[in-house]
Amino acid sequence: MPERRYDVDWLRIIAMLSVFFFHCTRFFDPEGWHLKNTEQSEILFVLMRGLIWPWVMELFFLLSGVGTWYALKSRSAGAYVWARVKRLLIPLYTLGLFVLLPIQFYFEQFTNSGYSGSFWELIPHYFKNFNSPSITQSPHTLLPMPFAGHLGLHI
Repeated sequence: MPERRYDVDWLRIIAMLSVFFFHCTRFFDPEGWHLKNTEQSEILFVLMRGLIWPWVMELFFLLSGVGTWYALKSRSAGAYVWARVKRLLIPLYTLGLFVLLPIQFYFEQFTNSGYSGSFWELIPHYFKNFNSPSITQSPHTLLPMPFAGHLGLHI
């Protein structure tokens, strides 16, 4: 068994806390987002854009690469892909598609589009743009979402 990489663990902790803090501040910055507070802060916006945005996604890609490197040392490529499907795609197309995204869609429509109906009245509108997966030049058609929200592919 390889020795535990505590430096990588700490980088994961820093990355997750940074993303959590960044998203908590999105309510208060002047840019468009799913939900906004009436009071907003330019200073907070500049700080988040200057301190977190330039490096945090790159850090996640680095950590993903490190995790992949170590995972492929102990299993085949097929086993690795199947583990990723079970851990990412199955939750995305179950809990994400049917629980998290409909709620986010409702709040975004209510807050940003002036929707005044109930959550259940909006559900048919949520699913009306859902298409079957297809292979095209556009990657988002392979993993379609009726509303990408913050779980989907932003390509």
